[in-house]
Amino acid sequence: MTDLPQHEAIVSIMRHMHDPAFGFERYYDWALDRTLYVLPYLLALCLSYIVPIRLAVHITIFLATVSYPLGVLMTLRALKRPQVLTLLALPLLYNRSFFWGFIHFNLGIGIAFVALSQLVGPWSRRKGWIVAGLCLLTAVTHVYGLVLLFSYAAAWLLVGDRRALISRAIWMVPAAVAFGAWGLYAANAPGYGTVEWAPFDVRLKELGNSILGGYVDHSEDVLLWGLLLVVSLLAFRSFPVTWGRWKKLGVHNRVAYVLVATHLIAYFVLPIATPTAKFIHFRHAVIAAMVLPFIISGTAFNRNSNVARILPAFVAVFALVNTWWHLFRFEGEARQFDVILAAIPERAKLAQLTYESKGMIMRSHAYLHFGAYAQAQKGGVFAVSFPMLFWNIPLKGRANSDMPETPKNLEWSPGRFSESRMGYFYDTVLVRLNSRRAYKSGMYNPYHLVAAAGSWQLYGRNQLQSRPGP
Repeated sequence: MTDLPQHEAIVSIMRHMHDPAFGFERYYDWALDRTLYVLPYLLALCLSYIVPIRLAVHITIFLATVSYPLGVLMTLRALKRPQVLTLLALPLLYNRSFFWGFIHFNLGIGIAFVALSQLVGPWSRRKGWIVAGLCLLTAVTHVYGLVLLFSYAAAWLLVGDRRALISRAIWMVPAAVAFGAWGLYAANAPGYGTVEWAPFDVRLKELGNSILGGYVDHSEDVLLWGLLLVVSLLAFRSFPVTWGRWKKLGVHNRVAYVLVATHLIAYFVLPIATPTAKFIHFRHAVIAAMVLPFIISGTAFNRNSNVARILPAFVAVFALVNTWWHLFRFEGEARQFDVILAAIPERAKLAQLTYESKGMIMRSHAYLHFGAYAQAQKGGVFAVSFPMLFWNIPLKGRANSDMPETPKNLEWSPGRFSESRMGYFYDTVLVRLNSRRAYKSGMYNPYHLVAAAGSWQLYGRNQLQSRPGP
């Protein structure tokens, strides 16, 4: 998970903010007043008082990951659909957002599906309070959970049975208020990048990788085509190719089709990034795929009952075995970093220069932030630190620290690291290259090699450097 080291570091900073052994207070401060992006961090923080921080983060990731199939199961049950269709959710457990480490996104979507399970089933005032509470949980997790709730409600309003929706909509007021709050926070955010676009043909070519996109081989292509084939076979007899077939579908089957189409359109037309958000477009491709189990009607399933229970299980087993085989291989490759991590000093001022971020197994730039593991375990400061880069983190960089300004996109462009302007501050430099050649320091040359393992090299500063003049 690309961002996982950063998430672990954030929880560690929150846990040890005032502990001099970690030295975080010199560089960080609380920023709980600028974001609702807090639930996974608070959950991991609470768990960290019971178990080690890394395990606390992993438990949080586990809950975020299983929240989606749990929400699908509960929603299928509420709609009185065959619950075996939940197996079609398992190939999407490890989607592209998982491999990028978008823990908040995954948990927000999962909670939103759980909220939908209460919204679409038999109604009562008790269900209303549950929906309101789940809307609040979604709000303090990720804005895309709210996007899913409102896009579902909008599709429901469009396709029919509006009276049932309107009588329940008042219980979604917390979600509407929170959506407005997210908008205000984003409008006042300092921003990070610029608006970026990609042409249609590139998006079409990358659609499969935008949904899964974890491994460098083609196993996920096989998995995605297998999932689409199974869904097509189970939905074939009810697929709305005519107006008559459309009218025969239940309201929530129609909603599912509208959602799939809407989020696919959003994938193709929205920008890749804006000044306040990154990787916007592929999230919609993921949501479109996540809704696929709901386009299969109970009637269509029963007509194919002889194979309908076998095919989803086959796809689910292939997905899980394929994922864990790749994770097992990646674990072996990534273990090279243990030697480097042990050699990084306590409270290091660490800069990571990543010339090779993927390795042989993963497509998702898994090594981009590995240096943050050292910050999480040993304290200090990391050059590309999320609290100092992004407005929606409940931490921020301390204004009066002596940390030099980090060049924009240093994680992607390590050549922007300036030894003459930054060498006085960073006493440790972590380098990842795609070969065993040594990192060539510039003329300023303040560093010497401390340790090397595989593609990793660790450099320490030769001597205390004076801060350069203006």
